[in-house]
Amino acid sequence: MTVPDGMPRTKPRACNVGLRFARGEFLVIYDAEDTPSRTS
Repeated sequence: MTVPDGMPRTKPRACNVGLRFARGEFLVIYDAEDTPSRTS
């Protein structure tokens, strides 16, 4: 998906646009420095 043109051109804006299309009970956004924990 491509974020429509507009201002500001920031990651939070892109996340907000994506939220409109999210479906389900949970939503997780991983950032570049995030590492999901491993459980066994």
